[in-house]
Amino acid sequence: MTDHNGSPIGEVILWVENGWLSGIEYAWYTDERPLALPQPSRIELK
Repeated sequence: MTDHNGSPIGEVILWVENGWLSGIEYAWYTDERPLALPQPSRIELK
C-alpha cells in the first residue's frame, strides 16, 4: 500500500488454502494504526 505520494505505508497479505481465501493480514509501517482497510485503488499487486 502507498500513501498519496507513492511512499509505502503498509501491506495486505492474502492467505489461500486449497483455492480458497483463508486469511487476511494487514500490516502498517506508520506509527498510528489505520482506522479502516485501505481503498482498493491504494493497493498495488506485486
